[in-house]
Amino acid sequence: MTRKISFILLIAVLFQSCKMITFRNDDESFIGTIYYDIDLEMNVDTLYQVNRSSYYGDKLEWTFFKNGDIQQKYFGSSLGGLDIVFWDWSEKQIITKYNASDTLFIRDANLKLGDFVKKYSSSPSSNEMKLMFKVPATSLENEFYFEYTFDYSKDIFINTEKYNDFGHDYFNDITLHTNGCIPLNYQLNYYSYQIWYKSIEINEKLPHYKEKIHRKMPRVYVLN
Repeated sequence: MTRKISFILLIAVLFQSCKMITFRNDDESFIGTIYYDIDLEMNVDTLYQVNRSSYYGDKLEWTFFKNGDIQQKYFGSSLGGLDIVFWDWSEKQIITKYNASDTLFIRDANLKLGDFVKKYSSSPSSNEMKLMFKVPATSLENEFYFEYTFDYSKDIFINTEKYNDFGHDYFNDITLHTNGCIPLNYQLNYYSYQIWYKSIEINEKLPHYKEKIHRKMPRVYVLN
């Protein structure tokens, strides 16, 4: 009887151990989905500034897959707003889809849209950080700066070396300063508006489905 009980306990311990590591990569990096509420507030109220709330929507699902792909799925955005931003790790591409179109807009993952400028000082033990970025001038707008303020957990991290070629959303610069930790609550402060992402749930299980970006969908390759 004692042997039987010991055997059952051993099976239970092994099951629990397997359960704990099922949704982690070999390097223990995060696999799963972080759910965010999105809130946007305009800083400038003029006819020349378009309210961008409808572009982002009100919710975001940020999923990290075992094969290295990353998916950002937006909810509540307008027809012209964001639907999916897919990070194709094997192809080193950022694929963006908008609600009103089946065309995929593709650019190289290592194409940076802005440059890191400054890290504001904080306590060494703090899990909060503020970074400053500069976005170079284009044919459509002048050079501008914005602040990225966020907090993170040391238990939710990715392998930064795996994403050396991914410059999307300043991802490299941010995770470089956190030793790979993923921002949980973060704020982007631009001149005309501020946008907050507040994490409401962290699920270390992959969704039942993965949004399919079909190879035959129309594609536009963005050069700059």
